[in-house]
Amino acid sequence: MPFFIKSLSILALLVLSLSLNAQRIIPDEKLLDYSCENKNLREVLFDLSEQTGVTIAWQDQIIPSDSLVSVSVRKERLGKLIDYLIRDHGLKYKIVGNQISIIPDRLRNVNDKLTISGYIIDAESGERLIDAHIFTFERDVIAVSNVYGFYSMTLEKGVQRLYASYLGYERGVKEIELRSDSTVNIELQPSNYLREVVISESKIIPLQYQFDEMTSIYNINLERINYALPLAGEADVIRTAMTSSGVSTGADGFGGMSVRGGAENQNLILFDGIPVYSSNHAFGLFSIFNSKLVKSANLYKGTIPAHYSGRLSSVLDIRTREGNMKEYTGDISVGLFTAKASFEGPIKKDRSSFLLSARRTFVDPWIGDATEALNRSINKEGRTDFYFYDINGKLNFEFGKDSRLYLSYYSGRDLYENNLLTRSEDDDFLYEDKDEVIWDTGNQLAAIRYNSRLSHKLFLNALVYRSVYEFNSFDHDRIDIFDKQSSDFSSARYDAGYYQSKIEDRGARLELDVIPQNRHSVKLGVGYVNHLFNPTMLLSNSSDSLVNVQTSVSSDILRSQLEEPEIQAEEYEVFIEDEIKLA
Repeated sequence: MPFFIKSLSILALLVLSLSLNAQRIIPDEKLLDYSCENKNLREVLFDLSEQTGVTIAWQDQIIPSDSLVSVSVRKERLGKLIDYLIRDHGLKYKIVGNQISIIPDRLRNVNDKLTISGYIIDAESGERLIDAHIFTFERDVIAVSNVYGFYSMTLEKGVQRLYASYLGYERGVKEIELRSDSTVNIELQPSNYLREVVISESKIIPLQYQFDEMTSIYNINLERINYALPLAGEADVIRTAMTSSGVSTGADGFGGMSVRGGAENQNLILFDGIPVYSSNHAFGLFSIFNSKLVKSANLYKGTIPAHYSGRLSSVLDIRTREGNMKEYTGDISVGLFTAKASFEGPIKKDRSSFLLSARRTFVDPWIGDATEALNRSINKEGRTDFYFYDINGKLNFEFGKDSRLYLSYYSGRDLYENNLLTRSEDDDFLYEDKDEVIWDTGNQLAAIRYNSRLSHKLFLNALVYRSVYEFNSFDHDRIDIFDKQSSDFSSARYDAGYYQSKIEDRGARLELDVIPQNRHSVKLGVGYVNHLFNPTMLLSNSSDSLVNVQTSVSSDILRSQLEEPEIQAEEYEVFIEDEIKLA
């Protein structure tokens, strides 16, 4: 009996698998070999139906009885062959369920061009997909969605079938009858199913083309980020970028990212379009980008588009998810050093959403206890504390079908503190040697972004942002001397320094995507950035009167004495990109 049940279960799975595979195959995409000479058209259609197992239906009066056909094809799609056979007779075909129906083509003599535009959307979350490919049945017209999921393509009037593909999603198919400029949004279902790939011919690609397209722009695969062997259990987009050609780093990954021999500060790193001046946590061990939130990541190592303003080495453009507009979801994960959680969902279903995420190290109590025990073993007192955290938040509002408003916020911090006390004595005095080091660094990013489809060929994006990076360092060495006879304070010597470096950018950008033709796109825009720099340093020792010698110097005391100079700089930009594909 158990064997019978097991066999029945296996049989059911096989049937279900065959059923799913059958549903994924579109009838007119079946490949076949066929040849004939001076054969009646109706007989040819019967042959094609029998050979492929696809029902081909028509009314006898629309198929000429005296039409003779001579054709020879190999590994050709059924739909393309049928279209070749019937188009001269004023006919077309359409898909009805799992069969092909041949009908009169009412628009065959109309050659006007029309424009289709819209968005490629994740069917489960409502998020728009970046760099999705949209193409026609003949693959003679191909478009790619921009960073906001928008695409535009110009086609001939009549019945057109659009295909949309994106890695990790089922291919979307939509058949429409074009009579005017139209809006066509295509939703794709997430899937880990990989369709059969048939290679029927090969084409030698010139070496120059391979260099420009394959090594200058590196599209970082999100699956590779999340499933590659992560450092300390933490998947990281920047460490994944370091594995590409032309990118190197220092010992054990702590030297930053060097692209084609450039310095670390020669890379432009963008977080949802906002420039980031320090992208690392834990002295370079982790990046500030939570991998669970990354939607797309592109590394430009050679030819850098004009709208990125430019850096000497590279541009790393990272875009984050916008929040699920369909349902509430959450995620909690724990690595060796960090724990992180995220929560997202609709504010108003299909109209607005939110996304919240937080990450923090949880090993700081262990680091402190371990260093405290180690110091006691060598007759010293003190401990080392270190932790970092980051918080992400995003709100997404849809206005009508063509406009969206985004509010984004990020805050992250690293704090390192080391305190050490060493005691010694001689015949008359007791000495306490104190060493204190504090490093406090972090980023704050905030942005308001608005984008809108102004027409089928025009897309607008506006961004206002604030980016702040701050590094503070406090170093304090002090020796207190006590009289052993009276146990009273005798004297002290100390050296202390407080260092601060702060960069604040307040910027605005306006970009316009124009798509006049299928192989022609134009991006133009303007931008403005106000840079504020606050470099400050204050040194103090026991010989000056800044702090009473009997008072313990702290970072707060020195910081309150700072006179912060403010250096301003303004940056203006105007750019235009005109891309024409000749073939």
